[in-house]
Amino acid sequence: MIKPLRVVFRPEARADLRNIYLYLVEETRDRGVARRYTDRIYERCKSITNAPSGGDPRGDLASGLRMVTFERSIIALYMPYPNSVQIVRILHGRRNIAALFRDPP
Repeated sequence: MIKPLRVVFRPEARADLRNIYLYLVEETRDRGVARRYTDRIYERCKSITNAPSGGDPRGDLASGLRMVTFERSIIALYMPYPNSVQIVRILHGRRNIAALFRDPP
């Protein structure tokens, strides 16, 4: 029997998800809308375990890094490992992602 992969959100990815939530609360003035949207992102990230090699390779940013999109605007960057998938970042697709990986905080 194949053991299911764990999903691990790195601190940066958790902060990204929180920032998306806060942005949506500010823009929509509706915590429910923000919560439902971020919940869908969270579920999408969890579903990566179904096909961890299915995302687009982003070796240009980091060795082994992969990317999936969510509703055409959000991207989740992740690293597949033998027993887990680590969600590295969750970002708006219009951000300069290469700069984020080139210039650490």
